[in-house]
Amino acid sequence: MKKAWKIFRGIVVVLAVLLVATPISLYVILSSGWAQNDIRRVAVQELSAILGTDVSIGEVEIHPFYHLSIYDISARDDNDKPALKIKEISVAFELFYLLRTGKIVVDFALVNEPDLKLYRQHRDSPLNIAGIINALKSDRPREKQSKYDLRANTVIIRNGILNYDVLDAQKRDSVFDINHIAVDRVCLNAYIPTISNDEHSVEIERFSFHEKNGFTLEKLECTASLTSHGSSIEGLSLSLPHSTLNFNTVKIDNQSISDIERIFKSQSIEIGISEGSNIYLPDLAAFAPALANLTDDIDISLSGRLSATDAHIESLKAIESDGKYGLSLKASAENFNKGTEATLSVDELKVSANSSGLRDIAGLIKDRRTGSKIDKMLKEGNSLTATLKSKGRISDSKIAANIRYGDNSLKINGGYSSHDSLRTIRFKADGMCEFDDLAMVDPSLSQTSFRTRFKTAGRVAGKSSQGEISLDSARIAYKGYCYSGISLTASADRHKAEGKLSVDDPMLKLQAECLADYSEAAKSVEATIEVDKAYPDSLHLIKGYPGYMLSGQADGIFEFTDINDISGSLSLRDLSFKDSISATADLEIKKLDIDAVPGGDAPGIMIESDFLNGYVNGRYHATSLYPMLKDLAAKVFPAIDNGEVKTTFKSEDYENNNFTFDFKLSECENLCKFAHLPVSIIHPIGIKGHFSGVSQTASLTVDAPYMLHGDKIIESTAVRASIDADEDYASVYATSKMPTKKGPMVVVANLSGASDRIDNRIDWVIERKIPINGSFNFSTELFRDEDDGSLFTNIIFQSGNNQFRR
Repeated sequence: MKKAWKIFRGIVVVLAVLLVATPISLYVILSSGWAQNDIRRVAVQELSAILGTDVSIGEVEIHPFYHLSIYDISARDDNDKPALKIKEISVAFELFYLLRTGKIVVDFALVNEPDLKLYRQHRDSPLNIAGIINALKSDRPREKQSKYDLRANTVIIRNGILNYDVLDAQKRDSVFDINHIAVDRVCLNAYIPTISNDEHSVEIERFSFHEKNGFTLEKLECTASLTSHGSSIEGLSLSLPHSTLNFNTVKIDNQSISDIERIFKSQSIEIGISEGSNIYLPDLAAFAPALANLTDDIDISLSGRLSATDAHIESLKAIESDGKYGLSLKASAENFNKGTEATLSVDELKVSANSSGLRDIAGLIKDRRTGSKIDKMLKEGNSLTATLKSKGRISDSKIAANIRYGDNSLKINGGYSSHDSLRTIRFKADGMCEFDDLAMVDPSLSQTSFRTRFKTAGRVAGKSSQGEISLDSARIAYKGYCYSGISLTASADRHKAEGKLSVDDPMLKLQAECLADYSEAAKSVEATIEVDKAYPDSLHLIKGYPGYMLSGQADGIFEFTDINDISGSLSLRDLSFKDSISATADLEIKKLDIDAVPGGDAPGIMIESDFLNGYVNGRYHATSLYPMLKDLAAKVFPAIDNGEVKTTFKSEDYENNNFTFDFKLSECENLCKFAHLPVSIIHPIGIKGHFSGVSQTASLTVDAPYMLHGDKIIESTAVRASIDADEDYASVYATSKMPTKKGPMVVVANLSGASDRIDNRIDWVIERKIPINGSFNFSTELFRDEDDGSLFTNIIFQSGNNQFRR
């Protein structure tokens, strides 16, 4: 009996010692540095094996039974480059609560300064951590899920960083780039009431981040739960620096957690943005930089339904807070999973804007000149409304649109179809346009309106796209006259475009055709226009020629790469401008041919006509010729330079302008009378000269042996002018002989200029038995006012010699 008691007492003592000593021993062991280092070593080995990559841990700190901290965690990617760094992971938990209830309670979980780097070599290549992702996937068949129950009172992510790059993609600065994403300041505060087999729930108190190109999510908050008797997302709210979006509660009537996917595929979920939500457009400038200038608040609301295959927008409204512009939409899309066979219907899309809103929107245009032109087109008090309706599949749909701005409107009814997943799209449409206020395009068109019905059709297939359009019953009112009987057909594809215009109006009968070929680097244009009759005065195009009728034909063939190398020919035939009422002088040109070849071995221009014949021999450069002429003049007379004259050109510019010219202006008395010239040409006039960009010189010679002024003949008229920029010298010599009551008078003028000064001498003599003669001498000085830049002249008269004898 005594022996049995000793055995029992020994067992009790041992059990008591074990119950007390074991936790104490574990505490002592786990608190020791060598144990924590050994745990770190084992953790590194196990994590490296699980992830299939190198993992390192700087330090493990254990406070037994309630707190674990791990510092300086890092992992390398599939290319042996740093992929993940975390400064600290700390977890505080309740061990004794776990032992007592079997439930895990995490009081505190912190992930401090995580830094994740993701990249691809190119868009279709795998992620740099694809191997890690595959290593985490278990090859074993799924077994019966074990029971688990977890609660986390506080979950914090602090100062996180995420980078994603497609390495071979070009970077875009100052705008969100899907190929180069850099997110920092990632922070999360959350509470997880339950994670178990039967229920998942989380309360996000704050989630925020900043993207490198300026987008900032100030706060996301919501409460989400997934249970076996229904799921929901409540209180979802997004806050940007000056925007707030509040979403309606989302509910799903699932019967189990595994049932959620099937429910989403078979049932629609109510979604919505509640009234009172707003978007401040500059908050989205990272995605569209122009929005930074549109400092408007947009009130937004949404109601609809969404499923895995369908979406229905019952109402979407986005209205600027002051009513300057707005949008409303009612639409639906069904059968997403059928690709281009999905059904897309827009029951109504309406866009509206007043003049103030349109000016704000025009300010978004990057090109200032274009934006300025549009701003001038906008008329105070005019508003824009546009509606769109469509019904059909993505591959085949009918569309109706109606746009109105002020008194201008455009209506379109049409559709499109595609049988190869939108690689080729065929379209067809007809409609009506009425432009009653074209002053918005150009103030000179203030009395102009345009109305027509039109039809258009075509095919869009990348580079092989083509289309055509025709106008029927078009009417144009211009300067008080309404043109009728206008029809137009035009077509274009990748290689060429052509058009035909016909006007059958009582005051204008016209036919025109044009063909343009742009398939090669050198473009070509062929055009012809035939005017059977036109009454310019009745059409209010000119004044002072009532009853005059214009007719004629013009043909042109041109080839060019830009305006400076236009080569080809222009032919004018049987041009007539006749007065059908009286015997007033008429204008008639039987022939005018112009041939131009700017390059090649024999560059130049040839002109043949009834009244002007001659040539330009040499190279010419259209866009630099006039500036170069101003440059030559400015070198001799610097005062004429108002700061706009270009005084330096490239050497090729000078070389491209080296030519001579020689023309004969034949007898054209009728043309002179029609143009109301003070003289009539009754004998050919010679016009010669040159321009040399290389030597910086130019000259002009005019010889007119005989001209008629009324019933008097002017003889021996000649002009010689030259300029030499290198020598800083310009001169003009002119002479003419004309009849006077005292006898024929000869006038000779000599002008010489240099360095902003022109010296003038005019000599005259009346040829008779006892001559009458004289001379005038004066100088002209040019200078600019230093204050306003105005050009002034100072004329200095010198003593002359005038003799009047009988």
